[in-house]
Amino acid sequence: MAYRISSGTPGWVSVDAAYQRGWSLNGRAATSTAEGSVLVRVGAKGGILEFTPWRMVRLGYIVSAGVFIALLLVLAVDPRRRKRMKGE
Repeated sequence: MAYRISSGTPGWVSVDAAYQRGWSLNGRAATSTAEGSVLVRVGAKGGILEFTPWRMVRLGYIVSAGVFIALLLVLAVDPRRRKRMKGE
C-alpha cells in the first residue's frame, strides 16, 4: 500500500490510515498521531508514503491460499483412494 504526497510547503502531514510500524516516507519512518493515524514530515519535494511489510502480507496470503487448496485436494482424493482400496 502506498500514497503519493505531492510537492509543496514542507511540514507535517497526517494520513488517514491506521498506524503500524513499517510506514515510511522516502525511507524515513513515520510516527503515530494521538488518534492512531500516520504522521510524516514531508519536505518540499513530497514523496511516496509506503507500508513496506505489505509485501510480506501478500506473500503470506499466497502461501495460505496454496496450503488451503492442497488440503482441499487431499480431502477430495483421500475418500476415492479408500474406496478403491476396499474394492481390491
